[in-house]
Amino acid sequence: MTTLQINEELASSFSIEVTEQMVEQYAEVSGDYNPIHLQKEAAVKVGFPDKIAHGMLGMGISTRLLAPYLNENRMITSYQTRFTAPLIVGETLHISGTVFEKTNEHAVIKFTGATDKIVFEGTCIIRFVA
Repeated sequence: MTTLQINEELASSFSIEVTEQMVEQYAEVSGDYNPIHLQKEAAVKVGFPDKIAHGMLGMGISTRLLAPYLNENRMITSYQTRFTAPLIVGETLHISGTVFEKTNEHAVIKFTGATDKIVFEGTCIIRFVA
């Protein structure tokens, strides 16, 4: 099991291109067919340079950062995200995190999702159970 140490940058940081297919599949499973996610013209009309990904898609992708640190004795009990900029379809999303706090009961992870700008940042609590 991978250890968690205070101020440690998580080794599981990763980058992934957010594709049209991902956005279309997310629209299908979520039922969110807002045209700004699926039609460039709609996105441009409201001020975006191109289609934007669903915020929750980016948040869902970011949970992959934590997978190496979870098992039957470690579970996510809180996951909060603040969106700071749009995630444009076709951009590469870089996910990274740092252990902010650790006790015998839990670890607090601060994470970011960024392209050429930070698009979201958040905090996650991983609870340790016996």
